[in-house]
Amino acid sequence: RFNRDPAVPLAPAISLDILAQVASDVTTASRPLVLPEDKDTIAEFLFAVMEQLQPCRFTEADRNKRRLKDVGCIGVECKHCAGQVESRKFFWSSVNAVESNFVSVHTHMMECRMIPEETKNRLAELKKLRKEQTSSLKTGSQKAFFARVWQRLHDDGNVMPICQEISPIIHSDKPEILRVR
Repeated sequence: RFNRDPAVPLAPAISLDILAQVASDVTTASRPLVLPEDKDTIAEFLFAVMEQLQPCRFTEADRNKRRLKDVGCIGVECKHCAGQVESRKFFWSSVNAVESNFVSVHTHMMECRMIPEETKNRLAELKKLRKEQTSSLKTGSQKAFFARVWQRLHDDGNVMPICQEISPIIHSDKPEILRVR
């Protein structure tokens, strides 16, 4: 016997990592990644995608899903699925990594079940215009934009670790020790 009507969609599962949610909300989520003055310096597609993200921190709960990172390091997450069990977070080790791996953000935006269809349609339309818009911008403007976003994430007066991979080093007479690569 079922205790619920299978025709009624399930409510999205909420992450039980309450501590991580509170810490992220208090320390990062209120900081904007893009500002109105960025709009004229990058393709509208890039601006629109970045508007769908918010800062977050790497938590113990993220360990199962991603490579080893330092707890507390700053990254970004999809605003739409943040706090959900299957939320999507991105942790980069450098501004160059942000720029070179940005396609994974857009891919998530198009696949995320929490993002409204009208937003996905808008992103798809803007992506078609990206090449043309980017060609009319000053050379290096996209790189400068990612550098500004990186600075906004990491320069808030607090020391926030940059996400670096850590690898286990095994010593025969000592327990496992983690060292930053």
